Amino acid sequence: MRRRNEDAVLERVEIGLWAVADGAGGHQRGDYASSRIIAALRHVNPALSGPSLVEEVKGSLAEVNQEVRAKAATIGSNALIGSTVAVLLNLG
Repeated sequence: MRRRNEDAVLERVEIGLWAVADGAGGHQRGDYASSRIIAALRHVNPALSGPSLVEEVKGSLAEVNQEVRAKAATIGSNALIGSTVAVLLNLG
């Protein structure tokens, strides 16, 4: 059992977007990575739908990836910060 919860969830029923991010335990700041993923998805434009929504979600995740990599670099050359993420989009 870990002292710090490294999981984060998002439910945006109004645009058909759900996500679960599970910070990589045993590494530095998995909680940071998972919370940044969810924060980015929280800001996805609610006016988008279909392929535009998919592209915005992918772009948001790519931006978070770069941010997390930069954060790890500030900690040290061997620092590992990570999270898995599962995203569900209801495009129907």
